[in-house]
Amino acid sequence: MKERPILFSGPMVLAILEGRKTQTRRAIKQFPTEGYRWGGWIVEGAKRSDAGKATVVPESNWKYCATGSIKARCPYGQPGDRLWVRETHIAHEVGHVQYAADYQDHSKDKEYGVQWTPSIHMLRWACRLVLEVVSVRAERLNDISEEDAKAEGSYLGRCPCLPRERDKSAIEKLFQQTRCHIHGDEFRELWDSINLARGYGWDVNPWVWVVEFKRIEGATHG
Repeated sequence: MKERPILFSGPMVLAILEGRKTQTRRAIKQFPTEGYRWGGWIVEGAKRSDAGKATVVPESNWKYCATGSIKARCPYGQPGDRLWVRETHIAHEVGHVQYAADYQDHSKDKEYGVQWTPSIHMLRWACRLVLEVVSVRAERLNDISEEDAKAEGSYLGRCPCLPRERDKSAIEKLFQQTRCHIHGDEFRELWDSINLARGYGWDVNPWVWVVEFKRIEGATHG
């Protein structure tokens, strides 16, 4: 079992804490977005280090083969591995850490001299969330299902056809009646807010790592 850090924004941290988020998608930068199709996982090969890598192969290949394939290993591990969450915070000492995600109003942070530490700089001992990887797969971003979009931590709140009171049970009932893609629309908006400027927007339809996870209660300080 290996343990690796992973970054999450404040809203996604809250979604994990509330049990709404059990999946995350991250762009596979090595895979081209056009002219290739899924080639499978490498079980064994000439290089022992290639075992466990995902591959895509040129569309021109009429059968799966190694010729022209592109390989990539998932940086988030394999089932059974753990991910410790890095989030924006203020670390005073062990047992005394403030997390930005716990505070809804940050409008007066500057006025009060509050200086949050970016998530990338979080040390392991300050972590409060540890996740166990349940499954890993590679797919095109646009292939996400409505159910998987929900597992990405949808807020159930931005679709214009939703009831004004935003009652979750009413929203779910409306979804069942209209098949409105509530979760998918929210996920697409969230994805573009993070990845569009990086060149991996929804319309690009990049290959992504799909990491399914579960929270490990009580596993915090390393």
